[in-house]
Amino acid sequence: MTEKKFSTYKQFLTTLKLADSINEASVYVLDINTISEQALMTFGTYRNNFYEINIIKNQREFIFYVDGIKYHPQGEPYVCFISPNRLQSYHLLGDDPEAEGYLIYIPKSTTNIIQNFEKVFTFFQAEYQSYFNPNETVFKQLWAIAQDLHTEFEGTSRYKEKLLIAKLEVFLYKCLEQFGAVKSILITHPEKVVSEFERLISEHIDLHKDLGFYAKELALTPKRLSELCKKVKGKNALELLHEKQKLRAEALLLQTTLTVKEVAFEMGFEEVSNFVRFFKKQSGITPNTFRAKQKN
Repeated sequence: MTEKKFSTYKQFLTTLKLADSINEASVYVLDINTISEQALMTFGTYRNNFYEINIIKNQREFIFYVDGIKYHPQGEPYVCFISPNRLQSYHLLGDDPEAEGYLIYIPKSTTNIIQNFEKVFTFFQAEYQSYFNPNETVFKQLWAIAQDLHTEFEGTSRYKEKLLIAKLEVFLYKCLEQFGAVKSILITHPEKVVSEFERLISEHIDLHKDLGFYAKELALTPKRLSELCKKVKGKNALELLHEKQKLRAEALLLQTTLTVKEVAFEMGFEEVSNFVRFFKKQSGITPNTFRAKQKN
């Protein structure tokens, strides 16, 4: 799926059909139980030009990536903060009837009202951790505030806009009090991202040979993925991908009786000549020569 970009939460919610009717507000609070399964299936790879907060519990059938970091909740409660222009990718695995929570969307016009918004609330900064698993006591406190925020959003108070911003600030400062500023995994453990990249290659190697596919799955740009690979492995992302493909081809040539043509098709090459050219470039010899040498 191609990457989408949304400038406003209204455009985002309308395009993905996440809400039946959309009333623009200083803070938009969406109960995940109002989202249809069809709408969930439309999630892909995208960037938003607004801030987001997810506060969820009992979720198990969703995997998502934000700027290369994989998250797969196993029912534990979590709070996730996402700043504008972060690359996101979501994958629905199946039904998740017990999941509960709220998706909170905050336009930049609202954050401009709150002094030093991103500077104060560090979990919106790329270099800081943005995903947290609070303990039961803390989560209950945050959950109560989020519920109150949703009730206010659904209400018709003449002071609704001001109350939404005020209650959002209460939520954010309570999160700041509990979570503080923790450096991002991309900064402290880039090897975890690279390990996930290698796992994805192993899983999809016969179907996808394009680096762009893996970058999108990880919600990273190819350039950023290559930078992380170079830092961790001393090789760029394409070199690692080609290395894994070469090892896969060698294993098939050595451990099966498949012909070179059959190996090529097994690995997803439409033309045998393309496979032979790729293998020779990576190994310095043709597949037939490699197989013959290993048998001697």
